[in-house]
Amino acid sequence: EVVPWHGLRHPNITPFMGYTFNGVFAELVSEWEPNGNLRENMPRSPAEGLRVAYEVASGLAYLHGWSSPIIHGDIKPVIRKQENILIGADGVSKLVDFGLSVILDDALNVGLRSSDGCRHTPLYADPRLLDDEPRTIFTDIWALGWVTYEVRLFASLHDFIRDY
Repeated sequence: EVVPWHGLRHPNITPFMGYTFNGVFAELVSEWEPNGNLRENMPRSPAEGLRVAYEVASGLAYLHGWSSPIIHGDIKPVIRKQENILIGADGVSKLVDFGLSVILDDALNVGLRSSDGCRHTPLYADPRLLDDEPRTIFTDIWALGWVTYEVRLFASLHDFIRDY
């Protein structure tokens, strides 16, 4: 997670500050975002929703614009206690949690396959990931589509899905 996140500087990406090791796990430290996450700050107007979608898209464009593009791989705004979009002190939306991100191979322009099975959030995942396809830029674009849908409806996809 540290490798893709370290050194990224963009207004729509929460900065990586460092890490600590508690003897068992490495714990990553990012800049504190005092306004919490997108779930706690759901847009209240169509214009606000479009601003959030634009800010997330801007962060993704920055990641995808590197000579070896970085795929976030787990964009999710409003899922219970696992949000990867935070709101900064200035009200700006910022991506965080690069645990499933990959750096695309220069020659092949495809992401590496995950060797440990299902590593994505199914509700927001590109359907190709369900067939064990590698992550690509389109993995993030698919999730961005769902983020845009949610912030325009002012609701989570979970509001429309029932457990059976």
